[in-house]
Amino acid sequence: MERYSKRFCTFAYKMRVCMKKIVKRVIWCVVGILAAPFVLWLVMEGLFAVAPEFTEEKITPVVINLFMDYDDYLEEEEATDPIFEALSAKDYPRAIALCDSLQEVKPRFETIFLYFKSCAYMALGQEKAYEFWLKKTLESYQGGNNGVTAYLSGSLGYATRLRDKGDYEGSIKVILPALDVMEQHADDHFNLMIPKSKPVELNGIMASDLVALGKTDEAEKTFQTAINHYIKAAKFLDIEYETKTDTNYYYTAVKLDLEAAKAYIKAMQYDRAQQWLEKTKQTISESEQYTDSLGMYRDAFLFDVHLMDALVLTHQGKAAEAERAYAVCLEKKRANDPSAINMRLQYLKAARRYQDIPALFHQFDSLLVQRDVAMNVDNISQILTPQYAAYRGMGQTAQALMMADSITQVLDSAIIAMRNDNAAELATIYETQKKEARISEQNNALSIMRLMWVIAILVVGIFIYVGYTMLRRRSERRMAAMKAAQERIENELKIARDIQMSMVPSQFPERKGLDMYASMTPAKEVGGDLYGYVVHGSRLYFAVGDVSGKGVPASLFMAQATRLFMTLAKQDMMPAEICTRMNDALSGDDNESGMFVTFFLGLVDLQTGHLDFCNAGHNPPVIGMDNGQLTMDNDGAQPETAKNCQLTIFNYQFLNMKPNAPIGLWPGLEYEGEEIESIKGRLLFIYTDGLNEAENRQQQQFGDDRLLAILRNTHFDSAKQVIDTLKAEVEQHRDGAEPNDDLTMMCIRVD
Repeated sequence: MERYSKRFCTFAYKMRVCMKKIVKRVIWCVVGILAAPFVLWLVMEGLFAVAPEFTEEKITPVVINLFMDYDDYLEEEEATDPIFEALSAKDYPRAIALCDSLQEVKPRFETIFLYFKSCAYMALGQEKAYEFWLKKTLESYQGGNNGVTAYLSGSLGYATRLRDKGDYEGSIKVILPALDVMEQHADDHFNLMIPKSKPVELNGIMASDLVALGKTDEAEKTFQTAINHYIKAAKFLDIEYETKTDTNYYYTAVKLDLEAAKAYIKAMQYDRAQQWLEKTKQTISESEQYTDSLGMYRDAFLFDVHLMDALVLTHQGKAAEAERAYAVCLEKKRANDPSAINMRLQYLKAARRYQDIPALFHQFDSLLVQRDVAMNVDNISQILTPQYAAYRGMGQTAQALMMADSITQVLDSAIIAMRNDNAAELATIYETQKKEARISEQNNALSIMRLMWVIAILVVGIFIYVGYTMLRRRSERRMAAMKAAQERIENELKIARDIQMSMVPSQFPERKGLDMYASMTPAKEVGGDLYGYVVHGSRLYFAVGDVSGKGVPASLFMAQATRLFMTLAKQDMMPAEICTRMNDALSGDDNESGMFVTFFLGLVDLQTGHLDFCNAGHNPPVIGMDNGQLTMDNDGAQPETAKNCQLTIFNYQFLNMKPNAPIGLWPGLEYEGEEIESIKGRLLFIYTDGLNEAENRQQQQFGDDRLLAILRNTHFDSAKQVIDTLKAEVEQHRDGAEPNDDLTMMCIRVD
């Protein structure tokens, strides 16, 4: 015996040394994998510092292919092509549907799909939905190349909306993170997905906000440096880049200059506006050296320049020069565009040329009739109200009163239409939020399951290591002396407990739409409670039972009942028939001790949710449906954490059932079964009396009312959480008292 023990110890020592070597090698491999990207980044930065052109031409393409940035770019284009086609065909509902479906299939492009969805809602004229999805676009961006263009475009659109509403500080808060993203990619020499014009547009919007906030010096610096961002980004993306021959350069430069001029005109700083208009004229003149450098935008830019020039000159008291500038802008094609007519109206009002305004509005009205434009609140404000002001300014009281009557006639219907549109948009947003909440719950459940698996694997690993260590130490202790008789008895009882616990499942079926968990805690070393399940295709048998008495006799009777349930369930019998046959087998002359078991047995169809069950003298299960409603903080705001809110769950109640005798008392009984049409979405909780009859030191029971109160007022994400919560509540109720009965719980939910 001693010889074999020495051999075992030698073998254990060698195994330990081998395991240490394996662990060291695994650790070095993990460190190497984590450090490789950092080392590659250092090498690339060093190469760019020493030989930028060689690195750009020879090494960068290899790195791009290695890390699949270009493949990501192509995959993004492939994913967005159907959405582009739907938007181009003005089939906006189809574009929205494509965004929803593709978002589920390719979640890593979520930011892109959310941005396109916002564009579709903007085209549909749903302003609130447009802002809602722009905000979602910004929230969804997780950094990196995927979705960076959509994020920057969404930031630009959302900041513009805030600026138009007068929320200049909010606009800046949106732009600053976007500029940080641009800075993060400023030294990214192989980025293919960032448009060169985005930093210019973002800086232009922020500079306009600064002008409106009265921070003129900061605004000037932002305007002056915006175009430099464009040139820098362009050079990074194209080593052959030449600024003066790039069409986009002049388009971006002119657009930025006009943005600055508009901002200063709005802030009534006409001298600064005049400086930027002169710069705009100079840039347009310079662009004429290159054939078609501005293309179709040249006429529109010239119209804007001359019209803003006329407006500035008017406010500077230079009426004659303003007249000449206005006459030049009327020669442009854009002069008859509806948006241009609004700009012309601003000049005519500033110049107090009220006599020319009616003709302008007559032209505007003709365009509205041709395009069948509805008279909504915005159109009333932008079209009818200025006409009324113009007639008042000219002293034409009769015409002004007629225009006031026209406004009165259409205002009510316009307000009603606006409210209906707002209600429809809010309903769409609400439905979207509900859908996102459901998706979030599903993702949380999946995350919890993954975490449980990781914990389970870690626990198994720890148990293996601990078991190995205990086995080695036990071998050493066996060489010293024999244990006392009492120790042997305790060890045998422990083994009996392990055998009993091995008879009930510790793993539960992992099927889509099924969340199941169970737990059994004996009051002594061994107990008389039991649970089990059998899965046949889409049919799930499950049972919970409580044997009379405790200790070894109850555990043996429990083993018989468990074996009978597993055997009969595999024969596809109905619950009532299984209970009848179990009663015939366990009752009669062979049951000399008069033991019996209360038993709840169910059969659920996982596809339909239909439940057949038979209750043999067991505690009534609790059944209910989650109808959660989230209460707000004291100030009415949406709480940010679970600590700031309460989740109330209604409709939990005990299941009303037909009375059946416990199994094992009297032979020849025919048990009656019952059924529920569907338990889909409803939590079913089965337990033994070790729960509701658990006693504390004062011998006060846990009680049915407390059980229902906990289920009704606690939010549960999984079946395991239900059981863990109730187990903790029972332990707290006992307050250190010894368990007075075995405790078994099972929770099932079919979705």
